[in-house]
Amino acid sequence: MDKLKITTRNLVIICTAIIFLFSFFLFGLTGLRTIGTIFGMFLPAYLIMSNFDIEEEEKVFFSFFIGLTIFPLLVWYMNIFIASLTVSIIITFILLSAVGLFLKYKNKLKI
Repeated sequence: MDKLKITTRNLVIICTAIIFLFSFFLFGLTGLRTIGTIFGMFLPAYLIMSNFDIEEEEKVFFSFFIGLTIFPLLVWYMNIFIASLTVSIIITFILLSAVGLFLKYKNKLKI
């Protein structure tokens, strides 16, 4: 029988699931949507940070704060050109996620 190995990635997934459950039980669907939005802003920055050769904890830490600063800034600038905030959020999320996936694909081609 293989021993259960807890890696950093598994620990992050477990902690994320606990945070989602805790926010749902405390605040209901509103709390779940709020935490989901925060993680939604965090995900594109994490995809971009995963292309650099740094530890997993550093990726999570940096991408959390980069996501909380860069994502709203880009949404605000996008909202200047597009009059809908919801569309601006969706376009910014898609663009940042595409940049992260493009960098990951480009790094795989180099190796």
